[in-house]
Formats: sequence, structure tokens, C-alpha cells
Amino acid sequence: MSDAAFRFLSWVRRGAATQIQVQDTAAGAARALIPVEVAFNAGAHVASLGLTLQGPGDVIAVDPRAVVRAWPPPGTLDAEPNYFPLVELDQVDLPWRYTPRAAHSTGRLRPWLSLIVLRDDEHTYEGPRAERPLGAVTIATGTPMPWIDQAWAWSHVQISGDDGAPLTDALAQPGRCVARVLAARRLDPSTTYWAMLVPIFEVGRRAGLRVPLAGTSGTLGPAWSTAPDGKLAAPLQLPVYYRWRFGTGVGGDFESLVRQLVPRPLSPTVGLRALDASRPGAGLPAASVAAMSLGGALAGPTTAPAAWPTAERAAFIAALGGLLDLPTDVKASGGTPVVAPPLYGAWHARRDRLSAPPWFQHLNEDPRSRIAAALGTQVVQTDQHALMESAWLQVAGIREVNDQLRRAQLARAISARLHARYLAPATVDALLAFSGPSLGHFRFGTKTVRALTANSPPRLALVSSALRRIFRPLGPLGRRQGRPDQIPAPIIDRINGGSYANVLSETPRAPVDLTTHQWLREQHVPWNGPPSANAIASQPPRSNVVVWDPILGRPPGSDPGPAGQDSPSMARFRTAAFAHAGRPLTPEGGGTLRRLNLNALRARVVESLDPAVSIPAGFGPRLIRNPGFAWNPPDPIEPVMAHPVFTQPMYVPLAAISQDWVLPGLADVQPNSVALAVTNPPFIEAYMVGLNHEMSRELLWNEYPTDQRGSYFRQFWDPAGLAPVPIPETAKDIQPIHEWPVGSDLGQHSPRPAPPDPSRRHVVLLVRGEVLRRYPGTLVYAQRAQGPVGARTLAAEQRAPVFAGRLPPDVSFFGFDLSVDQARGVGGDPGWFFVFQEQPAEPRFGLDVSAPAGPPASWNDLAWTHVAPTPEALAQIGYIDLGAALPPTAALELPGGAAWHLVAAGPGQPFARGADHAAITLQRPVRVAVHATEMLP
Repeated sequence: MSDAAFRFLSWVRRGAATQIQVQDTAAGAARALIPVEVAFNAGAHVASLGLTLQGPGDVIAVDPRAVVRAWPPPGTLDAEPNYFPLVELDQVDLPWRYTPRAAHSTGRLRPWLSLIVLRDDEHTYEGPRAERPLGAVTIATGTPMPWIDQAWAWSHVQISGDDGAPLTDALAQPGRCVARVLAARRLDPSTTYWAMLVPIFEVGRRAGLRVPLAGTSGTLGPAWSTAPDGKLAAPLQLPVYYRWRFGTGVGGDFESLVRQLVPRPLSPTVGLRALDASRPGAGLPAASVAAMSLGGALAGPTTAPAAWPTAERAAFIAALGGLLDLPTDVKASGGTPVVAPPLYGAWHARRDRLSAPPWFQHLNEDPRSRIAAALGTQVVQTDQHALMESAWLQVAGIREVNDQLRRAQLARAISARLHARYLAPATVDALLAFSGPSLGHFRFGTKTVRALTANSPPRLALVSSALRRIFRPLGPLGRRQGRPDQIPAPIIDRINGGSYANVLSETPRAPVDLTTHQWLREQHVPWNGPPSANAIASQPPRSNVVVWDPILGRPPGSDPGPAGQDSPSMARFRTAAFAHAGRPLTPEGGGTLRRLNLNALRARVVESLDPAVSIPAGFGPRLIRNPGFAWNPPDPIEPVMAHPVFTQPMYVPLAAISQDWVLPGLADVQPNSVALAVTNPPFIEAYMVGLNHEMSRELLWNEYPTDQRGSYFRQFWDPAGLAPVPIPETAKDIQPIHEWPVGSDLGQHSPRPAPPDPSRRHVVLLVRGEVLRRYPGTLVYAQRAQGPVGARTLAAEQRAPVFAGRLPPDVSFFGFDLSVDQARGVGGDPGWFFVFQEQPAEPRFGLDVSAPAGPPASWNDLAWTHVAPTPEALAQIGYIDLGAALPPTAALELPGGAAWHLVAAGPGQPFARGADHAAITLQRPVRVAVHATEMLP
């Protein structure tokens, strides 16, 4: 039998057990005997023997790792009492592996083990002992026990993915298959139970307890028997293969709890409360003689605060403005500073007086908005230590960076003086000689300065460090030549113009210890060609010159030869030297040299070496910014004025002060209600400005590196799980406050996509009930309606919430990007449903808590109230008895379909099997939809 993505089998056998022929009855041996024949010589010789398979009397323990899932999970305290406890085994044939019988002609096969559920007062438990590897449970008289002849009904195999694959192929994939054993006992609410896996045959009971079989080895009798009411008549001891503890909660399952929710419009008392502003204090006149309407973060769809009387409003604002402006007036007059009530958002708006922009003015002059901002101040003051700790952790690296930035500023200031004193007025020769190694870093047009000099006349003079060392008057070579201290200028300019004459003021004299071409000329030796051997030989010896033989590694004289002749090594050296000097020379092809624009080049080098450019350019790449961090001051090495960012939803600390600040009149929302509210953007923004204003003061007091204009808090609602991470701008609740437009008013600064509502209010689904506390993973979403009024159905379009939250203990809310008119549906639009859907999870089995009177209309409607005629009788039921007349399912037991009862309903009717009860009791995920019109006035 199959159901959706599941396929259920009543039992599975593998290996030699598939050859068992004796059908399932209580009589007979406790081990199966299978005849085996072996044929030789094409069947001419046949050997026969009997193969005895292990039975339930051979099992003394079960590896607990065979259990892959138990429901309710061990330790659960609020399991649904209308569901069946269960265990799942990864070896799909394990429940029937040691049953020494074949399936009955009805397709039923009893497993050799069963799952029982016991209250604490129904049993005592004794742990394993040295002679007994299993623990043992002693069950008290009168305890309900499973009907042992019906154990086949509560065991089955599940194959996930009903893809039509052959059964053998599906069973060959262990990840798709699992064996399951159910305990079909009615559980009581708020009760603790122990679930235990035990044997159902007497031989298995005795083997697990390690007691003598005593004549039972040859029979397959049951491990227990029950009275007609399904309860034990005498105490019973059983071995326990596996056990766990759980508790049940109050009430029923998801379906029963969600059906308890009643759509109701919010009461007119919800969303507003009275504010007495007749005596504001501080010498101010009454803001309003009559009570004003004070809202919260949420309001009713039709909630509208009472108008502020014009005359009282004008007088109050005039007096309040004088009080708020007093510190600025005193400062301007040079008087002693005074303390006055705060101007919320003063740093963000860059205002020190009560004036435009409208949002700043309305925030500070309206008592209701000032109260909301003051709540933000209270939250920061309450959590100031935790907030500052988090703020310092966020800026831990910035303090080190700022220290380096200040050092860079100092280096820039000192370098600027050196640049102005030495580099800016320097000549081209001096400047380029100084900057030669770095010319490859200076871009001039599309090329670097070094690349331009590569094809210019003075290229070596500009880029060759060797030539610069030669030109240095006081360098090693200049001192040896006795050069004057200064080089005549401009050398590079003359070379660039093509004049190479008199580059130096005079020809340097040759060192006395260096053989030069000049000396050769003085000795009448032609230096432009290979000299003759006699000419070289006629050179007089120089007393201060020692010539080493490059081949022998010693002076020539140390290798004696014939008198007046070279040594052999010297002769070889002379021959090689003459050959090298007389080699043919091929002139290079050369290239085209282009003169440089030295003035422009000099200006470019001076500009590139300017510390105002070079130091910030060199320091900038060392700064690695976090994604999303923006700091672009006019001075690129100005110390970072960072501000911390707090991403937690700030409705939570507001609700901690009082939940009435989130929704005034929340106590008037009835239990088990579902209703629609709307957001109150002006209140939310006033509260958020108060948070950021007080946090700026806290940062200033703690000498935090910030300019007090940061928007530290921008998240009022909680988009966690509903928006990607990191939270995008479109999921935040306010724009950065310093970017609020000058002409805007409170309530107009959310970056969220605004629904088509002039007041930018979002619809909020409000739920007060037990269902979302018990099932926090419930899927809640909006789904478009279709069809005429009175016959609306669900269309395909869905919208997920844009934020969600909880108000303990039993209130949940979900915000949608819908307006009230969109949700209701106007002008022929059918509007929207709001849907509660049970989270699909592992399969669970059981019956509904209750159902309308009469037979069930479908197997999915089968409830515990169908099992007993009265609530009193239902309270006495332990395990389900398939032999009882109830439930009335005859109309559902159709040929070829599933069946419930132990005996077929009539000739031709189906026999119930384990797969039938798996499909019948499988609890499908429930979905309940409520249209917005049921929750709006």
C-alpha cells in the first residue's frame, strides 16, 4: 500500500526465511525447519537434510544501534498524546527475522517483538546483571498490554519515494527503507511514560531473562495473555531490548490546536491607551486638558489617535521650544551652560534648536513621540554595559589603525616641509638624480617616466645608478680623481639637447696606478687596434702594479721561462688578449631617440613625490575594510570615525519594559484568537531615534572614535530566518538617520518595500494560542485567494512574512508586505488568505483527537472518539483492539482498499494487514487557511 511519497509493506523476509512453509499459528515448533536437497551427476544422486533456522528462543539481546529513530524523542515532555509511540529499525527484516512461521493466507505475519508503553506506576525496572545482558521489567496486574494476536497490525516496512521501482530494487537501497514498530496505546495528557521493545513469544521472554525454557522450546506460545478488557490478570516479567522515557503535553496535536484558533477583529480598545498630558512639569503649560491617545509599535487596522487640539498644541510647542533651545541660547550669550530636556536626533539632523526638518520637529515637540524616544533612551541606559562591550569589540582593530593613521599624518606633515624646502626648488639634474630608482612608479601620460627615458638621449643619466655614482663629486671615484665639489649644470639638459661636449669642467686626471689608453698613447702604442707583441713587451715594469696570471692564478714572474721571454701561461694570455682585441665588431642598429619635455617631466616628478599624494597612496592599500564598511572622509588618512552596529531586533527590549508598548491593550486579545493588526511607523521611528541618540551620548562619554551621527540601531522587527544573511537594506526598518530627507516626516523612512498604503503600514497577523508555542516551526504565510465571495479558494501566489516575533508566553506575530485593503480585497480583488501549515517532518502515526459525531468520512478523519461510544469508555481504553466493533469503518473498507478490523467486513471485503494500519494512521501535515475578511472589522 502506498501513500504520497511512502510505500508501506506489511512485512519483509530475506534469505532462507523466505522458504519457511508453515503458516503463522500458535502451534508448532519454536524453530523453523527447511528441507534442503543437494543433487549430483545431473540429479542421479540426491542428498537431503533439514536446515534449522534460529528462532526467538535464540535471541538474548538486541544491539541498540539497530534503532535509528524513536518517537517521541527520548526526554520529550510535551508529546502529542493522540499519536502512537514508535521505533524504527534500519534492518528492514529484523521484526520478522526470527518468527519461525510463514505469512498467513490473509497476508498477516506476526513479528517476534513488540513495543509496549507503561506509566511509572505500572511497572518496576531492574537493570542488566552479570548472568543476564538485558534489563527486565515487571509489569503490575491490571496494566493494559497489546493484543498479542494483533501484533502483525502494528509493524510494517516503509519505502521512501514511491517511484514505481521494483520491490527488490527498492529494498536493495538501505537509505530508502526502514522497519517500524508502533505502540497503539491511548496516552493520557501530562503523563510520563516508558516505551520498551520486548519479545512477544514465551521462548523469547525466557531466553532474554536467561531462565530455563522448561518445555516451551517446542512451542510458539505467547509471552503474555490478557483479560477480555486487554489488561494483565497477573504480574508479568519481560526482558527489555530497548527503552526510553518521554512525557505527554496538555491538549492534542497540531490539527486540534490550530482548529481552536478563532478569527476575530481586534477590539477597539487594542492599539491605543490614554495619556494624561495636562501637567507636563518644568513650567510648561498643559499639552492637552483631555487625555491624549498614545499608541505602540502595533495598532488595530482602524485605530486612529484623537486629534491634538490646535490651541493647546500651539501654546505647548511654543513653551517647549523655548525650553529645548535654552542651552543654545545660553551658549551663544556666553552664560553658564545649563541642562535642558534632550533634542532627540540633534546630531543626526545637525540641529541645536527645535526647527525643521519636519521629522525632527514633530519628534521633539509631540509628547507622544518624545515618550517613544525616551523608551529608546531607557533601553540603552539599562543595557549600556553590554552595548559598550559589544561596541568596543567591534572597534578593536580600528584603534590600532587610527594610531597608524595619526603617525601617517605626522609623517606627511614633516615630509611636506622637506618636499617644499628641497624637492620643489631642485633643478632637473638634482631632482632626477635623487628620484632615479623610483621613476618606474611615476606615470606620465600612458607611460612611466622610466619608460620615456628608455628612448631619450639622457636615458643613462636619468636611470643608471652606476652613472650617478660616477657623477657624484664626492663619491669614491670623484675623490680619487680629485673632482671639484660641484658638477656644472645643466648636464641632463645639455645631453637632452644633443650636446655632449664639456659635460665635465675638465678631463679628470688618470690615477697613477691605472693603465689607460692615454698611457698607451704616451708610449706610442696604437690603442684603437691590437698592439704588437713587441710593443706590449717593451712596456717598462710598473713598480706599483701587480699583474696576476688569470690562468695560473699567480704573477707571471712566478712561472719561470727562458730568459727574456714570457712564461708559457703569459704567452697564452697574450695570444688570447690579441685575439679578443682584434675581433670584428658589428655596430648595433640603434634606435630613434626622442627628446624629453624636461619641464613637464620635472613637474610630474615633483607632484608624484608630494607627501600629500604619496603617503596616502602608500597607506591606503594597507587598510582592509570589512564588507559594507563605508568611510570616505576628505582626508584619506584621517582617523576612522567608526560606529558600532547592533543587528538584534529592538522590539525585544521594548517588550521587556512592557508588552503594551508593542501592542497597547494586548490583555484584551482573547486566547485562541487570530487577528490582523498593522504597524505604527511613526512610533517605531521615534523609538529608534531615541535609541540612536542615547547611544551617541554613551559613546561620547566612553571616548569612542565616532562623530555621533551613526545609526547604530536600524532593526526594530526580527527578519531572522526570513531574509538572507547578512540582512539586506530592504529588510531593515529605518534608513540611516543622517540620510533622512529634509522635507520628510516621521514614519516615512523605512527601506522596506512599502505596501500601497499612504501611511506605509504593513499588515501583521497576530496569533494568541497554544499552537505556535507547542509547534514553533509552523509555516505561516499569505496566499492569494481566488473565486467569488463565499466560495474563495487558494490560488498559487504565496508571500512569506517579512518579519516575525513572539511575546511570551502565547502571542506570536508575522508581518507581511500587504496593506489592509490588499488583504481584505477591494474592487473585485478576492484578497488574501493567511495559512498555518504543519511543518513536514518524520512520519508520525495516530488518530485525531476528536471528530464530529457519526462514522468517519475518510480514513484521514478517523479519531479516538470513534474508538469508544462515550468519553468515559474512551478513558478506559488501553491498546486498540481490532476485534472490537468500533470504529465504524465498514463504509471505508472497499474492495482493493485498506481495512481496519481483525475480521473482514464480509465476503469479498479486504483483510486488514500491517500496511493498511500504517496508511490509515499516518498523520498528514495539516494546513488551515483563514481569509483576512474574517479578522477585519
